[in-house]
Amino acid sequence: MGYRLLYLDYARLLGALFVIYVHLFPADPNDFVRVSFCHFCMPLFFFISGVLHKYKETVQVKKYVRTILVPAFFFSLLFYFFIGSILYYGYQPNVDSVDLFLAKETLGETYVALWSHGWFIFSRYSSLIDVPCWFLVSLFYCRVLTDLMEKYKYFRFIVALPVLIVLFVGTGLHFCLESAAMALPFYYGGYYFRHQFHKFVEKKCSPVWYVFGIVIFFSIIYFNGHISMWGVYFGNLWRPLSVLLFYLNGMIGTCLVIKFSSLFIKESFYSKMSYSLITILGMQLFFIAIYNIVFPERLGHIEAIVPAIIILFLCHFCHKLFEKYVPFAVGKWK
Repeated sequence: MGYRLLYLDYARLLGALFVIYVHLFPADPNDFVRVSFCHFCMPLFFFISGVLHKYKETVQVKKYVRTILVPAFFFSLLFYFFIGSILYYGYQPNVDSVDLFLAKETLGETYVALWSHGWFIFSRYSSLIDVPCWFLVSLFYCRVLTDLMEKYKYFRFIVALPVLIVLFVGTGLHFCLESAAMALPFYYGGYYFRHQFHKFVEKKCSPVWYVFGIVIFFSIIYFNGHISMWGVYFGNLWRPLSVLLFYLNGMIGTCLVIKFSSLFIKESFYSKMSYSLITILGMQLFFIAIYNIVFPERLGHIEAIVPAIIILFLCHFCHKLFEKYVPFAVGKWK
């Protein structure tokens, strides 16, 4: 069991580094490198979260509020105060949630405008001020729904209809509900097939299968193009086909990353860094905003690897501080 947890730890750490790296570049659908990472990063996290889901014969709403929603809104509130002063003093952080137009004559007026803007983008565009925290809100929905579907088997049919509507018709973006519907097949699939998946990871495969998977993965990216789990966008092709290709590619990428991670069989400092994931998620935008101010023209794909690694370690250091002084901020309650 320890081995299984280790390969998931390494996979999550790799995924966290990839997410930071992706966020160092503007959301350009023509950036093939960035688009490639987007095809599997979020599916990887939702799938692993499902694999690790522990059903306790009840719906653990209170636990999920404490361990998921409280950190999400803590980091968003912290980022709110941080980014308000950045905007007021005329710096352009180049993050998706805010822009210079929010800066007002006084710092107080800037914070008031930012507060109204924050509620607007969350209710209408499923984005928190600290954008990456949309993942935590969607994760909260996935965990609650999984508990409900396990406790009440008929609830699977109740959930299936709105999920299918979001996938094949679309409804707009509100409070991260649509993102959760997009993520639920990965999450619940990870939970439901967790035992079979562990056997798959432990089974040796011919290198031919890896090459075949990589070819299919990049072929789908070439034809289907940009996708977004935050923006609930499945790709450029006809929607039913793009939906199917999105889930296929998400699982191919997830399997490749986890298979690669299974090569690391010893616990190390790096595997333990995966325990900092919630802070890596919540704090990365602070450092990315600073990075964008220092490098307004952005670095190239190769050069950006270094700041991505530095930000990963800075977030890990922040996690240690939060864990010691404000443990509730990272979902730990005494």
